[in-house]
Amino acid sequence: MRGHDTGAAGEVPEAPDLSEPMSAMVASVWAAAWKRAAEQADEATSVALDAARAGEADSLAAAEAATVQ
Repeated sequence: MRGHDTGAAGEVPEAPDLSEPMSAMVASVWAAAWKRAAEQADEATSVALDAARAGEADSLAAAEAATVQ
C-alpha cells in the first residue's frame, strides 16, 4: 500500500492517439446513417409515386366520364 500512496496525483501519462479507431467508428456510423436516410427517401418517393398514380387514375376516369357525357 505504501507503494501506491501517491495515488492519481503522480505523473499523468500522455493521452493515447485515438484518431484511427475513432475514424473507423465514425465511418461505420456515417455509413449506417446514410443507408437509413436513403431507405427513408426511397419510402417517401414510393408513397409520393403511389399518390400520383392514384391521382392520375382518378383524372383519367373523370376525363372518360366527361367524354361519355
